[in-house]
Amino acid sequence: MVKRPAPPGDPKYLKVSIQNIGTAPTTLTNYGFYQYASEKDRSRHKPETAAVLNIYQGAVVPYRLAVGDEATIFMEHNLEFDRALQKGVVYFWISHAFAKNPIEVPIFSPPKE
Repeated sequence: MVKRPAPPGDPKYLKVSIQNIGTAPTTLTNYGFYQYASEKDRSRHKPETAAVLNIYQGAVVPYRLAVGDEATIFMEHNLEFDRALQKGVVYFWISHAFAKNPIEVPIFSPPKE
């Protein structure tokens, strides 16, 4: 995503929309990224890289999310994040009040060569 009018340096942003499709309100407690060395590591939940998102714009945690409500956050791309995207699939994770483990969603899949 690109913002217009452009901020200094014309940065790119990752936009994440989170919607509560459950039957009860919940509270978003944290956001972050995982990257796994292999599918085997992903099935065992052993990330090669784990990061907590702490510089972003939008729904600040803890954020109460009623049924059907949506939260949106924006994160500016930096060099380290771009390198991770080039390396392989990066998973965005969300922790919330009713989850024992974070919910993981792939945010980028590089083309197979």
